[in-house]
Amino acid sequence: MISDTSLFSCHCKVYLGLSFLKQITIVMPFPQGIYFPFSGGNNKEPMDIQEQKNALRRELLQKIRSYSPEELARRSKNVAQNLKNLPQYKQANCIMFYYPLETEVNLLGIIRGALRQKRVCFPVIDLENGDLIPYEINDLNKDFATGPWGITQPSEERARKTELQDIDLVVVPGVAFDKTKNRLGRGKGFYDKFLQKLGGKTANVGIAFDFQVIRHVPTHPHKYEKVDALVTESFCI
Repeated sequence: MISDTSLFSCHCKVYLGLSFLKQITIVMPFPQGIYFPFSGGNNKEPMDIQEQKNALRRELLQKIRSYSPEELARRSKNVAQNLKNLPQYKQANCIMFYYPLETEVNLLGIIRGALRQKRVCFPVIDLENGDLIPYEINDLNKDFATGPWGITQPSEERARKTELQDIDLVVVPGVAFDKTKNRLGRGKGFYDKFLQKLGGKTANVGIAFDFQVIRHVPTHPHKYEKVDALVTESFCI
């Protein structure tokens, strides 16, 4: 977990812990670009949680695609710099990243630097068990193959499986997050299951653009869908 003390060490615009964030209302300023879908009046019938999630995914993915590749690249660089300044990142010897889709924060630049100093792994999708299996890579250009849904993932022939206990930090993508660090993924539950399997023994950090942080992410009452920390281009919590 990020503590209030460690937040002071994160060299980005930091909101001082959840105690501050809980005081924010819709009329108070968030960083430029913060987005609040579903934060309007109460004149709509309540939707089922899964319907809310699907609607939110459609809305935010459409918003991401409205930005030019150049703008997303600029924002991604700012997110990457803030991630580098996070104490958990600096202290980690082995980090599990993700290979970015076009609608995700692109961290390939920071990953190239990490390969010179740290152990780096990426998830391989285990469709049979609905899980992720981390594999360590050495070369961003040679150690990958195309996995399910066209996702780029480590080649099991070139990369080597990583033991869970070796991972110090998991970098987690998402479609949306909220101020209490609830996460909305793409609906398959791979990261939810993987993080739960780690059992809190390994730190994790959600990665997002500012506009992917919304007032409230709908969650299932019996599922754990949180991250330990959240980094965007403007702040860390």
